[in-house]
Amino acid sequence: AAEALGAVATPTDERSVFLLRKALEDPDAPVRRAALEALGETLGREAGVEVLLFASRHLEDADEAVRQAAIVAIGRMAPAPGGSAVSAAASATLLEAICQRLEHRYWWVARAAVRALELVAVKGDPVAIDAVARRLAHSASATRQHAVEALTAVA
Repeated sequence: AAEALGAVATPTDERSVFLLRKALEDPDAPVRRAALEALGETLGREAGVEVLLFASRHLEDADEAVRQAAIVAIGRMAPAPGGSAVSAAASATLLEAICQRLEHRYWWVARAAVRALELVAVKGDPVAIDAVARRLAHSASATRQHAVEALTAVA
């Protein structure tokens, strides 16, 4: 159903976007994956920060295919570099949400965050570098290790 909805949805079709967001809460991983793929394809760069943050929650999904779909969807929906002040604020909010997952207790969530940063962050972006660098002083060594890996994506 999520795949079919994604095939007919448009960025201005609020009902379809709402239904796809509801599908992200489905207990079945294939439905969540399909909803993320459809959102990424349907909204692209027109996605708002709320949808991006909603999608970023799935970097923590227990299912690898859902996490991968979240990474790809975030990469497709992230604001374009050098955009408006609104897109700059959205980028900073999204970067912080992704970087928070570098601190996650499960390594696979932190790894998904590193991969998402590779798609979203612009190399040399001081906001991205700062968001990652704050994790270098974290008390957990795994978080510091993931921060070092993430720095290669953003610095």
